[in-house]
Amino acid sequence: MICISYSVNIAQTESRYSEITGRVRDFETNKPLAGANVVAMNTNYGAASNLKGKFEVKLPSGTYSIKFSMVGYEDLIIDN
Repeated sequence: MICISYSVNIAQTESRYSEITGRVRDFETNKPLAGANVVAMNTNYGAASNLKGKFEVKLPSGTYSIKFSMVGYEDLIIDN
């Protein structure tokens, strides 16, 4: 089974907003995954990882479930 390895950093950029940044990598090879979707579930906030696997999502401060997905990989959901 293949899954996505991830790291996430959360920083408050303004009093009402937070920024989630991180990298998406293949669990087995540790290579960056470009084009992985990173979405705050039940919102319109999300991003795709760049060529280095990096992503950045700015969203209102709060509690979210973050979904990582990419064709050929098992989805990963992180509850915050």
